[in-house]
Amino acid sequence: MEAQDGFTLVEMLVVLLILGIVLSGLTVLFTGAISSQSDQTNRAQVQQDARLGLDRMRREIRCASDITTPSGYPASSVTITLASYCPTAGGATTVTWCTKDKNGATPPVAGAQPYTLWRYSGSTCSGTGTEWASDLVDKTDAPAITAGRIFDSARLPAASLTSASSGGTLPSGTYFYEVSAVLSSGAEVPGTVASLT
Repeated sequence: MEAQDGFTLVEMLVVLLILGIVLSGLTVLFTGAISSQSDQTNRAQVQQDARLGLDRMRREIRCASDITTPSGYPASSVTITLASYCPTAGGATTVTWCTKDKNGATPPVAGAQPYTLWRYSGSTCSGTGTEWASDLVDKTDAPAITAGRIFDSARLPAASLTSASSGGTLPSGTYFYEVSAVLSSGAEVPGTVASLT
């Protein structure tokens, strides 16, 4: 009898089964890696957009001559009256920052997360605005910051002081101030915090 070289049907099926298990594992690994990379890219972009929007809002609040909300604090919108010297104004004298829910409603409906942060020229959150940040959610450890109400009076600067033609007085207490230079290009040169009693 002559020996026949080759594989039996059972051996071929076992090899195909093992190869199928290995390839399916690799497929799951690669699709997971691609999904994770895409998620991280989206998160980085959202964080960068939020950072830019909050920086713009911070500069406008520092240039403000008045800051108001429609119904007290915490609020889902804040209207900023810009002083004439403010380089970020871009021609506007009043801007409104507000949050909208996932359906575009302002003020946001409770539980309709994620929210978006918008900037409008004018005193209302309507018309043509610019979306500055997306995917904002409620802060679970701060119950007052819910339903997109991200503006809180504890986080706003003290009221502006106005010049008096002949002297003036402040109530007794300790005041903290920071002097920052704003160049004509809009760049800030940060100052140092000092106190005055």
